[in-house]
Amino acid sequence: IDLQKKWQSEGVFKILYQLGIQVGISDRVGNFILNELTQTPWELITLKD
Repeated sequence: IDLQKKWQSEGVFKILYQLGIQVGISDRVGNFILNELTQTPWELITLKD
């Protein structure tokens, strides 16, 4: 653990935590991309009849 703390504080790399979630989306929804870094503009989201 001491070595891990040393790498985290003195290392050249940073740890990236990625949120892992599941989202239920209806088959009627189109053009929606779930991404933690970007957001889908509302005007691009479509609903199928």
